[in-house]
Amino acid sequence: MTIHCNDALPLVGSYLDGELSEAQAAPLRKHLLECHVCRNSAQDGKTLKRWFVRSASDELAPRGFASRVAQQAFAGRRAAAVEVEETFAPVGEESGRVFSFVLKLTALAAIALFALSLVLRFQALPATTGLRADQRNQPTLEDLKRGLEQLNAKDDAGLVRQVGHGEERR
Repeated sequence: MTIHCNDALPLVGSYLDGELSEAQAAPLRKHLLECHVCRNSAQDGKTLKRWFVRSASDELAPRGFASRVAQQAFAGRRAAAVEVEETFAPVGEESGRVFSFVLKLTALAAIALFALSLVLRFQALPATTGLRADQRNQPTLEDLKRGLEQLNAKDDAGLVRQVGHGEERR
C-alpha cells in the first residue's frame, strides 16, 4: 500500500505522538523514507516536540504524589493536614523570603514609576507665543535675496584687510 503526500502529512503528528497502529505507521514510514518533503516535515515536528517534553524538574507535584493520593482515596482515608503541608511546602524558607522581597520591591518600583509619570504628565510646560513646532514661517523669495545680498556685502567688506604693513586685496 502506497501513501501520497496529501495523505501522509496529516498523519505525521499522530505518528510522532505514537497514536498510529502498526498498519497505519508502516506505509507512512516507507513514504517518509522515499519523500524528502514529508521527511523534513516529520523532522520539524520531532524537533518542535522536543521543546515541549517535560523534564523531571518540571513536575508540579512530588514524585509518587498521585499514587499516594489514589491509594488513600481507595482506602477511604483522608490525608492529614500536616502531610499536605509538607507536600506543598516551599523548597526553603529563605527562598520564600527572597521571593517576597523581590515581589514587594517590584510593586514599589511600579508605584514609583506610576507616580513619576503622573508628575511629568501634569507638570506645567513653558508658555511662549514665539516658538512652536507646528508653525513655520517660510521665508519668501525676496527675503532670501535680501539675506544673500547682506552676506555678500559682509564678504566684500571682509576681503580687504591689512596684512603686514600694507593692504592686500584677495
